[in-house]
Amino acid sequence: MECTLNYNETPLIISNRLTVILLGIGFWLLYNFFTIYMVFYTEVIDWSQSDNWLNILKEELSKGFRLGTILLISLVVNIMAMKTFFKSITNIKQIIFKNEVIRSDKNFNDLTELNLEDIKVMKKSFFPLLATGSKEKNWSYFISLVIILMFLIMNSVMIFFLKGLFWIGSIFSFNEKVYFSRYSYITIFSKKTNRVINICVIFKKDYLALEAYLLQTLNIDLEFLEKSFIFSNIKGEDNE
Repeated sequence: MECTLNYNETPLIISNRLTVILLGIGFWLLYNFFTIYMVFYTEVIDWSQSDNWLNILKEELSKGFRLGTILLISLVVNIMAMKTFFKSITNIKQIIFKNEVIRSDKNFNDLTELNLEDIKVMKKSFFPLLATGSKEKNWSYFISLVIILMFLIMNSVMIFFLKGLFWIGSIFSFNEKVYFSRYSYITIFSKKTNRVINICVIFKKDYLALEAYLLQTLNIDLEFLEKSFIFSNIKGEDNE
């Protein structure tokens, strides 16, 4: 006899803070690379004036506010980035799956609650679907897409890197098995709004638990979901 779980009494809970952490790290890396480029590879400082770079820095700082302003802004941004990083680590974000509803802690523009009867479609996604909720395509929308794409590419690279580290760790210990797939996200589309819920799946146990949940509650086989590479959907449509 098939075992049926009561998800209202014992809901399925999956951690969902990795995307925020990795996008924050991506912003920190890009900003510092940009700052290094500005200081060492542009005309902000003339590095040919001396062989001693410490003397050059002292001279530039004494000349005016240009270099000092860059360094001060960089210091403030890095302090804020570290504060946000530690806050993201301690602030646990979860997705809770019950018999008739999915609830998610606030994560970007994701839905915080979605009834199962309001699910339009589900996809396995290479990227989390972030740029949702816009009503019209304008220049600011397209600029935001370019910026988001840079962060999402870094996010995807770091996820694969983390999976590799977890996999190496599992060889030498009894750590959790890693879910290896190009598609680290399950994206759930809503019928009623052009917003979604993104589920980041890193570990095999979370994938198997989610697979069992979807089979029981929606009769959906996770293995046969459509695969997607989109990261923006202006109208919440389920086609690419």
